[in-house]
Amino acid sequence: MLVLSVSISFVAHSIGQQATRKCFTVVDETREPLIGANAYVKGTGHGASADFDGIICITAEPHDELIITFIGYQSITVPFSSITDGGSVIFMTSMTPDSL
Repeated sequence: MLVLSVSISFVAHSIGQQATRKCFTVVDETREPLIGANAYVKGTGHGASADFDGIICITAEPHDELIITFIGYQSITVPFSSITDGGSVIFMTSMTPDSL
């Protein structure tokens, strides 16, 4: 009985937050995929890395912000709500020598 109560509570909590999973591609200025680019949900420890095609799949809530990082590139912050699952491409900009 106790296990059933915990399961129902967890499901109700997840539905209330409306967390969804979205996938997007991270590329450089020449549209080459950035293998190993990282994305994490701002203010949490939740994150994911890009695969061989530069694709990152991550679960977050609509009001969350994602921070996208890659060595040698300026990190960017993107509202999770602005990402279209499977259709968004995030462009990373190389750092200039002055900004290193």
